[in-house]
Amino acid sequence: MVAIVLASGMSKRMGENKLLLKFNGMPLIEYTLKVIESIPFKEKILVYKDEEVKILGDRYGFKCIKNDEFYKGQSSSLKLGVKSIKSSADGIMFFSSDEPFLKEEDLLIMIEKFNEGSKIIVPKVNGEKKMPTIFHIKYKNELLKVLGDVGGRNIIKENLKDVTFVEFNNSKNFFDIDTKEDFKEGLKLL
Repeated sequence: MVAIVLASGMSKRMGENKLLLKFNGMPLIEYTLKVIESIPFKEKILVYKDEEVKILGDRYGFKCIKNDEFYKGQSSSLKLGVKSIKSSADGIMFFSSDEPFLKEEDLLIMIEKFNEGSKIIVPKVNGEKKMPTIFHIKYKNELLKVLGDVGGRNIIKENLKDVTFVEFNNSKNFFDIDTKEDFKEGLKLL
């Protein structure tokens, strides 16, 4: 399995680069990098736009790919990450960079479900779809065709027969930070 971290968004709703905001003393993205480091992925790929993010990726041993077309939306990062895969992995786990409470044990549950034969894994909390998601490598060509700021959502919608939704009860673990209000709420959850 390959981990791809999508870290070249524009943080429009935050109004500044949220990935570098200090969250309990550490840049927000570093939480994601640390949890990925704890799992033996064949490859760890970070798609970035800011040099400060690359420096963190280098520190954690990620292959760092610069996205000069970040303004085209999440799909541009997703495609760059997929194109840069060198290993013969059977799955790709896509991470957003703004979920500081992700837990290794939850990620391992998702990976285990994938290894049991599921082709697409999507976590759900209280009925709401979350990230990270896992796609079987058979979807590589479809992933390389996505456009805009929707990532793999349409592939999920068009292949529901292949999707396994994994229910989680702890919404804190999948809490994502998009706005200043989310940031404040996240600090309360510490």
